[in-house]
Amino acid sequence: MILGAQLYTVIKHTQTTEDLAETLAKVADIGYKTVQISGTCAFEPAWMTEQLNKNGLTCAVTHTGGMDDNTQAVVEEHRVFGCSILGMGSMPGNLTNGFADYIAFRERFVPAAKKVKEAGALLAFHNHSRELY
Repeated sequence: MILGAQLYTVIKHTQTTEDLAETLAKVADIGYKTVQISGTCAFEPAWMTEQLNKNGLTCAVTHTGGMDDNTQAVVEEHRVFGCSILGMGSMPGNLTNGFADYIAFRERFVPAAKKVKEAGALLAFHNHSRELY
């Protein structure tokens, strides 16, 4: 089993590329070999590749947005830094309409999930209690 560091746990230290680079170095220094990228600042995929390689890290999974609007671009960005598991941190919206909001979410994201699979990647979903009606 490979243990990784979820960068959301150090979110305050990942909000600029300078801080993110320093945090990746520190995570590697304490012995982690892989990370989950979530809650960080925006970054260029090539920059992330460089940072991961420089620190001997891989990216196992992310929490990312934009999959329903621009699935192929998100898959390609992940491919650049070697991550084949695209994670959703939660369902978009606040689910105030209960099951109707879930149905709308499903209709929007099933096509994206199929595109992710067709591209040879995986879609992961991290649920919260509010999403378990």
